[in-house]
Amino acid sequence: MKKTKFSCIRWNRNVFLSAMRRIGFNIFLIVFLDALFYFSSAFLVSFWYAGIIKKIAGFKVPADILSLSVSQIDELAREAAYLRYFIIGSFIILILAIIFFSSILKGVIWARTAKTKITFALISKFLLLNLIWMGFWIAVMLLAFIFMDPAAMTGLMMVLSALAAYFTGTLYSIFMKTQKLSSMKECLKLNALRVKLLALPYAVAFAAFIALIWALIRVSAFAGFSHSSFALGIVLLLFYIAAFRYYAFQLAEEAGKF
Repeated sequence: MKKTKFSCIRWNRNVFLSAMRRIGFNIFLIVFLDALFYFSSAFLVSFWYAGIIKKIAGFKVPADILSLSVSQIDELAREAAYLRYFIIGSFIILILAIIFFSSILKGVIWARTAKTKITFALISKFLLLNLIWMGFWIAVMLLAFIFMDPAAMTGLMMVLSALAAYFTGTLYSIFMKTQKLSSMKECLKLNALRVKLLALPYAVAFAAFIALIWALIRVSAFAGFSHSSFALGIVLLLFYIAAFRYYAFQLAEEAGKF
């Protein structure tokens, strides 16, 4: 019997159709939780930023610093050090708070997407997974920000963000099936061995996401920008992300069978 030649495009099409058939009314809950996560994260960031600006504004450096005594200079140096540690410490707390919210809300989102039973153990392990995984990517981006040439920063951040999204979709999909921290190892292995099956769909999905944003901006500009058109655009983007999450889960599940 003649062996049928494997077609990556045909395989992806079948995976996509299978993923779309899995979408049910859960997608409305997923979109709501996604919106809740992004808005709560934006609120935390704005609250942190306002606090930092207030602290910086309260730090007064005398116009004639040379006229200060040694004790006054020491006091000014202590205040500057306190401000520095406050900024660093509050930023770490901010990141941990976002990871915490992400672990709860995204844990429920991915569990609903994978149709996995939501338990305290699942969310607890997902929190630990996120602390390790997101901590790694944040550390990489901070190191890049510190040591890389500012001129190349935008391109590098885009590449790092794309890589993080590429691996994270697979990682969360695998974790929701195994509920083990070893999912990180399986994720790296699967994404490395099945680049042909996974990278192209992600690239196409990202291009479609950018095209959707462009189309929404053009339509809003033509109709006249308003709060309602902005809100509608956000909702459509959230539905797109939710639908792609089903596709990402199906991709990881099917690619793992090879």
